[in-house]
Amino acid sequence: MSFSLKQLVLIIATFICLLIQLRLRRASVEDQDAALKVHELEEAMMAHHFNNHNQQKKERFQYNFHQKPNQVKVRQPPIVISSNVSRTIPENLNLINERSKHNDFTKSRMESSRAQYIKVCKSLPNQRQSRAAKYSSYAFARLRWCSVPKSGSTFLTRELRPTLREKGDFDGDAPKRFILVREPYSRLVSAFFSKIVGHPAWWFAFGAKLISKFRSNPSADSLRCGHDVTFQEFIKYFIYSCENSWYTNAHFLPIHSVCNMCDDPPDFIAKIETMKSDMDFILNSVNVSGETGKSFIEVKHLAVLFMSYKTRFQGCGSMCSLLKRFWWGQQATGLISKDLPLPVKDQAACDRITGEQLADLAWKAHADSVARIGNKHLYKLNMATELWRQVPLADRSKIRDLLSLDCRLFGYDCSPKFVFPEDTVV
Repeated sequence: MSFSLKQLVLIIATFICLLIQLRLRRASVEDQDAALKVHELEEAMMAHHFNNHNQQKKERFQYNFHQKPNQVKVRQPPIVISSNVSRTIPENLNLINERSKHNDFTKSRMESSRAQYIKVCKSLPNQRQSRAAKYSSYAFARLRWCSVPKSGSTFLTRELRPTLREKGDFDGDAPKRFILVREPYSRLVSAFFSKIVGHPAWWFAFGAKLISKFRSNPSADSLRCGHDVTFQEFIKYFIYSCENSWYTNAHFLPIHSVCNMCDDPPDFIAKIETMKSDMDFILNSVNVSGETGKSFIEVKHLAVLFMSYKTRFQGCGSMCSLLKRFWWGQQATGLISKDLPLPVKDQAACDRITGEQLADLAWKAHADSVARIGNKHLYKLNMATELWRQVPLADRSKIRDLLSLDCRLFGYDCSPKFVFPEDTVV
């Protein structure tokens, strides 16, 4: 029996494809990326052969490469189809192997955090346990989330939730519970700038009450507007509020007071500091995907929101001083570099500025700040250090006592150097 050149090429290509399929099935890769890459390379190889022989009609061979593998076998030698294929496949397998190691590390960290939480809960007397956690449905009701203000709650609701997609069925018997937490001292700083400094609605609702109670000889404007609360006054409010249940708000309470889950510990404890890997792991556990690495820069939104209260806060000091306070808030949170001052200096210009104009100025300053700031985490840490230095040691020690349970439950240092730079901490 004789074969034409075309038939021989077709037989050889078919044989190679079958070998590839058998090898991939044996390898049982966790991810389909490698298989799909090989599929693309097969098609390129087939097209190359047929083009060389002036084929008028290209035939495509379809194999089932969509069966999800389960295990990576990196030790197997590369499958040599061409010089390009032999380089690509090991790279993909190495990438999958690194991803698997990362998932194992995240899983181990999650299990350790949960074990620590349960251990601390068991050591608590009943009177230390506050109100029970309130969960809300998340990720197509496959998760139950206890929301903590100033711990990524805005990101989870406004940014991540719209990107969630079901990857397949969920076989779990019940929704899994999770909480997203944050370093306690940084959370306090974030709450101060987000609400007390940058949001005029909170000036009248909270600021005026804080000034009335914790400031000696306040001005009439400060008592009426509450627009110039200092960080030291905010800390005094936090201490008094926690000790006396005075004018409490979830934004300004320890995490364990907002979400006490000792009676029913969460399945997962995610942290702002490792949010992307933690949320990837949690979502994957219920067969859901989402854009966990999405970054949301809200400086323009904050500027427009701030100026929307212009008619209300007129008379609460000069307009330039109020704009400088807004600008300082963006500098402290790392959106604008501290060496870029507010570009509006003339009082008449301050009085005329609109929300859109302030948003444009803030956005330009933000764009110019990226290179100036460099390491954003270090920059924010330095800004927070300057803030905490203004607080007397006695008050910082009281804060540590109030946050100690959060530190123990979630594994944070309760005497961080940026809050307690003293050589000897009392």
